[in-house]
Amino acid sequence: MAYANIDDLISFSEKMFGHIFKTLGKNNKISYQGNELDFSFPWKQIFYVESIKEATGLDVLKENNPETYIKYLVSKKIDLPETTTLPALVDTIFKEL
Repeated sequence: MAYANIDDLISFSEKMFGHIFKTLGKNNKISYQGNELDFSFPWKQIFYVESIKEATGLDVLKENNPETYIKYLVSKKIDLPETTTLPALVDTIFKEL
């Protein structure tokens, strides 16, 4: 898939998983670690920057002070990452959403 954009890759992935489920004779839902995962189409797209801003009020494109993210994580009683670099802190927040 040379020269594919993100929308092409999402469509390809949805079709691939659909084919796998059909080949296995399964519907688009599976149980994994006690949770039901639904692979029905279209998949919900979650946008990294927007979802963090919506949930926390922090704009990761504008706020570049790691201390701001440390304060947020501490206030929410979320464990700090091993390294407190800006990318690690932002990713920790995203993983908790």
